[in-house]
Amino acid sequence: VTKGAALAMKARVLVTAASPLFNGNSDFADYTDNDGKHLFCDATERPEKWEAAVKACEAALDSIPGVSLFYFTKNDKLSERTQYKLNYRGAVTERWNSELIWGRDFSQCVAFQKVVAPGTYDTRIDTKIWGTAYFSVTLGMVDRFYSKNGVPIEEDKTWDYNGRYTVATAGEDQEYNVKPGFKTAKVNMDRENRFYAGVSFDGSLLFLDNTIDKTDKNSWLIENKLGKNCGKAWSEYFCTTGYVPIKFLNYRFSMTSTGAASGDKYPWPEIRLADLYLMYAEALNEVGRGEEAIPYLDMVRERS
Repeated sequence: VTKGAALAMKARVLVTAASPLFNGNSDFADYTDNDGKHLFCDATERPEKWEAAVKACEAALDSIPGVSLFYFTKNDKLSERTQYKLNYRGAVTERWNSELIWGRDFSQCVAFQKVVAPGTYDTRIDTKIWGTAYFSVTLGMVDRFYSKNGVPIEEDKTWDYNGRYTVATAGEDQEYNVKPGFKTAKVNMDRENRFYAGVSFDGSLLFLDNTIDKTDKNSWLIENKLGKNCGKAWSEYFCTTGYVPIKFLNYRFSMTSTGAASGDKYPWPEIRLADLYLMYAEALNEVGRGEEAIPYLDMVRERS
């Protein structure tokens, strides 16, 4: 653990302490432990907690020389959309990437990646692989991702929020994210890049290094309806919502026909630069320095 990692964790603690959960939370004012100690401090909001959080974030940022937001650079033949998706996934899954402030031991990394792999996506494998795709993303979380215009889907006037669970056919404008001509729910279309980088679904496209021609023109097609390649095949260990968190899948991951998984191990990213930027932006905003916060938000948004 470096000094920068320790200071970043201190910043996380102080931002949490300054947040409405612990700072002026009257709902939990009477919550105590067995000794009568208040678990949520008191019901009085203390602005100085946010000032302390700002200083903690600044101290952390001053103590991480050489750390920078991660950008994927290993394949120059990719579309811009796929590039953004790999920026986002790689910030978590690229071993010792430039963004990592503190990476913790993750001995079960490859086994974990098999769990978040969206079934038997590799069309060269003609047997169902056991033990994949049983970490499920909730539909509530699916709705929280923004539209392609960068706003919540319920606020985007050009996006069919009330009809989001109806079925539509993906057009050519969905290329690289949803298979053109594929019928899937409207909720899966015209979403922000982070959505397509973070989850897979019926009709989505997944680029990995073992894609047949190593281009995203022929990314793996995820078909997870019953009876399809990535669909439910077992009485247990299957995705209950149809959405799998591929955010944690390293792009070098692959499986054999016997179900053996391989791929790069990576440390669990306990805290990375994007975390610290967003904490700092939140703290700046709370002390009336919102204009100073915007550049940090912009850097994180631009990357993905």
